[in-house]
Amino acid sequence: MEAALEEILYISSYIAIHVLEIIGIAIIVYAAVETLLLLFKSRLNYSDRDVLINFGEALSLSLTFNLGAEIIKTVTVRDTYELVVLSAVVIIRIIITVLLHWELKQVADEGHGDARKIVHDNIRGLKDSFKKHETETPKN
Repeated sequence: MEAALEEILYISSYIAIHVLEIIGIAIIVYAAVETLLLLFKSRLNYSDRDVLINFGEALSLSLTFNLGAEIIKTVTVRDTYELVVLSAVVIIRIIITVLLHWELKQVADEGHGDARKIVHDNIRGLKDSFKKHETETPKN
């Protein structure tokens, strides 16, 4: 009875692992095509932040699915060598995910930085025009 339950657990986790990995691959393929179309739409502007953020977020989501598959693999580990290899893969994927999130945050912050600069410049321009208007109008 216990062997049958263990076999059911092994088979169901095997199916779940492959489903999660297929979802991760599908996300990458879909995002690559979508990013390529966005890149053509932006006339091959490689510095377009929207293209970079879109693809980076898709890669991050894909890594999350693949990391889920790796975690499920821990259920099926049969010896310590497999556990060491699996642990190394999980650590590498976590590091890649963290670095990808950090890079996306940097790109997003740069974009907001430009927006803040534009707003700041517009406010300064308005202040300058008010000062100019005040100096030009005669005081009673």
